[in-house]
Amino acid sequence: MSTPILGPAQATSEQACYWALGKGAESWYACDVVRMYWRFAAERGVRPEVAFAQSCHETGFGYVHTGPDSVLDASFNNFAGIKTPAGGDNQDPGAHTRFPTREVGVIAHIDHLALYAGAIGYPRTDTPDPRHFHNVTEWPHVDLTGKAPTVEELSGKWAKAPTYHTKIVTWVEEIRATST
Repeated sequence: MSTPILGPAQATSEQACYWALGKGAESWYACDVVRMYWRFAAERGVRPEVAFAQSCHETGFGYVHTGPDSVLDASFNNFAGIKTPAGGDNQDPGAHTRFPTREVGVIAHIDHLALYAGAIGYPRTDTPDPRHFHNVTEWPHVDLTGKAPTVEELSGKWAKAPTYHTKIVTWVEEIRATST
């Protein structure tokens, strides 16, 4: 079975908020950021529960449960570990984009995910995603358009780990099953 990235929401923002709070996330992330995912993902064709579950994986539930290897914190407003166009080492904070607001960080994440999934209207030029690489003439080796239409296909592409998708898929199902 595969988990599509694109499509309508299959859970509510309230379910995601309760679920994230149950995982130890702080309310600013579990409730405020959740609402942003539901707002912006819908208008971009991305399932918000998928994007939010991925954000939880990337940030340790809003930088609450991050490990000793984490170089980002909540001040980055970077909910997906998105690097600068030049990229760099995962352990280099300077290799990661610092977004001016949470809202901009959420939009950048959703746009990046929509690009990977091959959403209609992507690539786009009006995005805060610094690694959108819509100019394939300049960046032909990094055309990400449609490289991963399912969560399972993010493994080895979005992240090198072959099991990157596992937590995300599990968490999407948990969000969908959460009672409010």
